[in-house]
Amino acid sequence: MTFAQLGTILLLNLAGMFTPGPDVFLIMRVAANSRKHAIAAVAGITSGIVVWASLTVVGTAALFAANPGILRVIQVLGGLWLLYMAYNLLKSGLEQRLNRLRPDDVGVEQRVGSLGKNYRLGLITNLSNPKAVLFFASIMSPFIPAHAPWYASLEIVAAIAITVFVGFSCLAWVVSAEVVRRRIVRAGPWIDIVAGLLFGVVGAVMLVEGIRG
Repeated sequence: MTFAQLGTILLLNLAGMFTPGPDVFLIMRVAANSRKHAIAAVAGITSGIVVWASLTVVGTAALFAANPGILRVIQVLGGLWLLYMAYNLLKSGLEQRLNRLRPDDVGVEQRVGSLGKNYRLGLITNLSNPKAVLFFASIMSPFIPAHAPWYASLEIVAAIAITVFVGFSCLAWVVSAEVVRRRIVRAGPWIDIVAGLLFGVVGAVMLVEGIRG
């Protein structure tokens, strides 16, 4: 594989990364409260990406295509997880509104949980969307020759993982910068409410798609 081909894969992945979705909103929401907790969430998301990218290079996309029932089951479970996340975010936002609490009135751990919890949130949120493996298949397939050596696949997965971690870490760093964070904090509970609505819509769509096939 040439550097141009690898660069194309990474650019397409970057475009997919920063399309507004659960991963981006999770990072922004956590980063508005704590930079280190946001980096933990980024590490979890990156771990999920490694799982999907690795499954892609070993041919899981073809397995899903041949057995769509597997994809449907994972989609239903992922949709339920996102709906659960939506419920918790909406509950948090509404409680803050009713109690007139500002985010800084509550401790960081109480607002976003522990570092380990945020890692798990990032991991499960990313793994909740099984269509990621189809996305990776679409951007990798044109550039990975049949019977490519194992180290070529490893290079692609590692490059994608590094790109995701660095890219999302930069997003977390920007959002958690004091000047940006102050503006986001002014929105108070609306951050959780908007994120909850987004998670709810995405989760509902995934659930319906999974059920209807």
